[in-house]
Amino acid sequence: MGQRSFFGRENRLQSLSQLGDLLERLTAAIPWERFRLLLEPVHEKARKSNAGRKPLDVVLMFKMLILQTLYNLADEQVEYRIRDRLSFARFLGLHQGRSSGCHHSVAFSGAAAGAGVAGDGVRPL
Repeated sequence: MGQRSFFGRENRLQSLSQLGDLLERLTAAIPWERFRLLLEPVHEKARKSNAGRKPLDVVLMFKMLILQTLYNLADEQVEYRIRDRLSFARFLGLHQGRSSGCHHSVAFSGAAAGAGVAGDGVRPL
């Protein structure tokens, strides 16, 4: 497999944890799956065919919207930061090789929030 280095993925993740990664603390504190039932009806859309990429998971899109809001990022910047920052990828549960979608997905999730998910949905569960 090769020698581990200072910049190895596991070493970097452990170092982020030791430095107090805010996103890791959010992951531990918030039961993200509880939002699924609230989010799925907003995201439901009849597919015309099975062609093309499958839609992104609704919880993943919600977490992308959280990142966008928390760090005040434009749609394109969210996509870039997810690809660039290991802490963002870990927060989203993305591993090497798994797609994060694109900024159009983030724009859609933002539109869904404008449709009432954020206003009605962010309450104690």
